[in-house]
Amino acid sequence: MDNLLLKRKNKIKFNSSTVINTIRDIKKNGDKALIKYEKKFGKNSIIFSRPKEIQKQIKNLDKKVKKSIDLAYNRIFQFHSKQKLKNIFYKDKLQN
Repeated sequence: MDNLLLKRKNKIKFNSSTVINTIRDIKKNGDKALIKYEKKFGKNSIIFSRPKEIQKQIKNLDKKVKKSIDLAYNRIFQFHSKQKLKNIFYKDKLQN
């Protein structure tokens, strides 16, 4: 039982150091490191789509799906536009 617990503890330490090193690399090298890790862990070679490819995919969408996406977008946009503050002024006790 002690061996099993020791193995798990060592594995957690290894994973923690891997995560910490990954985060440090991303903070230091930004998008370049992020793309590197996406390829490594996500097994994804295409991360950014070109505008032409996006437009092509939009045209190939089922009409019902596109209509649903448009409806959802419009509803979300309207909802959040009502949350915006409009000309609100606040002064504290010190008139700041």
